[in-house]
Amino acid sequence: MAAVAWLAVLLASPLASAQTVDSPGRTGLPEDWSHRHVVFSGATPGRPDVAGAVVSDARFWHQQWRRLLHPVKPKPKVKPKPKKHRVDWSVNLGGAGAFLAPGTFPAKYTFDINATPSCANDFAVFALNIGGSGSQATIVAYSNLYAGSTPNTGICGSGLPTVKWAYNTGGAINTSPVLSLDGSMVAYVESRTNLAGGSILHILKWKAGQGSVAAPVSPDQVVGSWSSCTAGNSCIVNLIFNNAQPDSNSSPFYDYSNDVLYVGDDNGQLHKFTPVFSGTPTEVLAGWPITGVGGTGRKLTSAVYDSVSKNIFYGDDGGHFGYIREVGSTRGVCAGVGPPPPPCQGLNNYPTPFAGAIIDAPLLDPVAQTVFFFIGNNGASHAAVQQADTQLSSNGPQANVGQNGPAMFVGAFDNNYYTNPSSGFVYVCGYTSSSTVNPTLYRIGFNSNNNMKTANDGNSFALSNSATGTTCSPMTEIFNPPALKDWLFVSVGDGCTGTGGGSAGCVMSLDITSAFPASATGRAEAKGTSGIVVDNVSTSNQASSIYFSTQDNMLCGDGVSTGGCAVKVTQSGLQ
Repeated sequence: MAAVAWLAVLLASPLASAQTVDSPGRTGLPEDWSHRHVVFSGATPGRPDVAGAVVSDARFWHQQWRRLLHPVKPKPKVKPKPKKHRVDWSVNLGGAGAFLAPGTFPAKYTFDINATPSCANDFAVFALNIGGSGSQATIVAYSNLYAGSTPNTGICGSGLPTVKWAYNTGGAINTSPVLSLDGSMVAYVESRTNLAGGSILHILKWKAGQGSVAAPVSPDQVVGSWSSCTAGNSCIVNLIFNNAQPDSNSSPFYDYSNDVLYVGDDNGQLHKFTPVFSGTPTEVLAGWPITGVGGTGRKLTSAVYDSVSKNIFYGDDGGHFGYIREVGSTRGVCAGVGPPPPPCQGLNNYPTPFAGAIIDAPLLDPVAQTVFFFIGNNGASHAAVQQADTQLSSNGPQANVGQNGPAMFVGAFDNNYYTNPSSGFVYVCGYTSSSTVNPTLYRIGFNSNNNMKTANDGNSFALSNSATGTTCSPMTEIFNPPALKDWLFVSVGDGCTGTGGGSAGCVMSLDITSAFPASATGRAEAKGTSGIVVDNVSTSNQASSIYFSTQDNMLCGDGVSTGGCAVKVTQSGLQ
């Protein structure tokens, strides 16, 4: 189907109909940590075997836009300028320790997928792992994103981004934020790991022009219902987790179709909030929160909701992984004697936990009805990737990726997997057979029945030559249709082997378009980076980029060295 026809389908989809728009035909596009955890393999709206639940999922349409719908335009001829070794932009996030927590992501909002990327309206949100004060923001958004001068001046000029808004809403944020479909609100968790009273789900309706990193403001109003938010004001809803538990590892997952948010805590329980971005935000207490398969006292990972099976998947720091059956679940059975109807803990057919912690949410493929967990120690001396079906039957394949080592963040599928899983791979950062100090890139293929093979394909690439040991960040993949390139981005905290990345921490890009990479382009970043979020697949200068924060204090591009840096570099060449 032609791109124009695809776009017509998109604009008639639930994504567009649920979208609050400022003008006819505008369709916004949020991008947060969750979009890389929900993958729709081989799914197109015209396929008769694609369930209605898939095409009603906003993340499905987000994926269609990024991979299939973007019209491929010829690149404009621009006279190249001499290359300088500099970053597009890098700005200070505040005092010492002001950066994103390890493994967490910024969130990016594209105002209108039907228009040229917007300097005024597109923005990126950074939720900081530091307590707020009168001189330190806890959450900040930047606009004027597409600035930079190497290799070409960006469509937003050659300067720095602009602070769109900056707030101090209390304590440190250890997890990733999520955006509403229209971008006007952001939800995030104040972790409160060292304070009594439990973590707080903050839901913020921001106002442009308020605050700065060094002089943040408080939202104009604290409200309990969005109907109480006075027009023209910024407003915030604050919901303390039931049972007063902290949350240090579970980012909120938002279900766009039902205005529902799921988030775990450090006591093994999964919480549900609804409504979120409308009405009166409330934590659901009828049947919730639900204790996971590992029991209390466990730190849950972020949860991932499957719009097809209506199951919710998670792991914990005790090596368990499990699922919750939501109301309407079509897969699995409830655990317990005389099991209750959903919502309930699903009966887990992997009763023996892995030896190592699971720290990251799984990858979910709603079309193939498969989930993938990434394990640093499988109890048999290996790091591994475990595949299961959406009722966690015990017959899924497992593939080793080197010697057991520290807990792992999830890998990423290549573009071929999205088109046809049997021709694709999942890339993962494991270790060598003899060392746990040198993170190594592997890939695992698939059989014709969508099952992962039980061994990696024998290719490997050392991402670090650290003598003391380091780990990888989560991996992020993006297929850029105008460039016909499939990029993989990852970071290490020490011993970078990427060309140009130096000997310390760096971010790396690897070209996985047609073969396993033999080299990487690197860029030095203090102790590596947070999770990496992508923005566009655009032919406009500086508008196909990635965003992250450093993991240590360093001298940023704005000349400030007191804290960490928010950074943007182009997808191609990390310039």
